[in-house]
Amino acid sequence: MTTSITIFLSLLAAHFLGDWLCYSRESSGRKRNRALGSRLKAIGWHCLKHAGWSFVCLAWLGDWRLMLYSGLYIFIIHFCIDFTRIQIEEGLFDPAEFRVLKRREVFDYLIGRRGHPIDAFMGKYFRRWALLNIADQTAHVASLALFAVGHALVWGY
Repeated sequence: MTTSITIFLSLLAAHFLGDWLCYSRESSGRKRNRALGSRLKAIGWHCLKHAGWSFVCLAWLGDWRLMLYSGLYIFIIHFCIDFTRIQIEEGLFDPAEFRVLKRREVFDYLIGRRGHPIDAFMGKYFRRWALLNIADQTAHVASLALFAVGHALVWGY
């Protein structure tokens, strides 16, 4: 397996750890705080976790330069993507109706189980919500691929 693919898969694992295993509704809610300072702090903390996970997931390659550059890159790019996503959310969804969703409720909604508090929100906004989530995750994964390819082009492996 080439190093760029190894780097990409390691960063993808870090992204999974940061966004899925370490996800909390509280953290997600803090990132959407109306006070800009609080919002920036919450997004920064979230992105710092992602940078840390990239550091950990690339450690086995033994390249400190790669670990440091990836951590800095991940922090900056993830911050920009998340901040932009939240700004877009504010334009797509009525703030009075917006909800930070539980994974279980989303799963139940997607398989047709109803009777959760999110039903009204999803009934009204599902297409927007799905498109935004697909775009968000595509941007994150594309940024990881870009780093891996860029690393290979700059450092020759």
